Amino acid sequence: MAKTNEFQKEVGDFLRRYMGVVVRIDDSAGNRYGGWQVTKRPYDYCGILGRGGIYFAAEAKRVKVPRFAFCLLTEDQRNALLQVTAWLGYAWVFINWRTGRRGGAAIWINYVDYLYIEEQCLNQGRKSIRAEDFPETYHLKRVRGGWEPCKNLEELCIL
Repeated sequence: MAKTNEFQKEVGDFLRRYMGVVVRIDDSAGNRYGGWQVTKRPYDYCGILGRGGIYFAAEAKRVKVPRFAFCLLTEDQRNALLQVTAWLGYAWVFINWRTGRRGGAAIWINYVDYLYIEEQCLNQGRKSIRAEDFPETYHLKRVRGGWEPCKNLEELCIL
């Protein structure tokens, strides 16, 4: 089993605090021969919202530089998140730019909204995105031991 990074753990705690049922999907672990011990996983967390029983999936990404390269979301992950959206579920992306000692900046965004912002950047010839490229409503506020939304969940239109 691959090791969970600190941000993935914080996202799990965040989802458990605000959502209904949450399950961590462990990443594939590489073996010493360069292969995978199990099939690669499409996203980090999935679950059922307590309100209405709607399925959700969440992918958590962490970078230690000020830019998040678009290629860090793999084709498998992109397809899986789009499939969840097609099923009328919620597909979310969490990104943490862990550039400072206090956790850096983090966002929580609906995958369709992420694609729109990514497309705008690609049209400008960019291959990566910064935290500042996202509207303030998507930013998470750093609190002791994790993150919380800057606005209430209904205002975010994420739910």
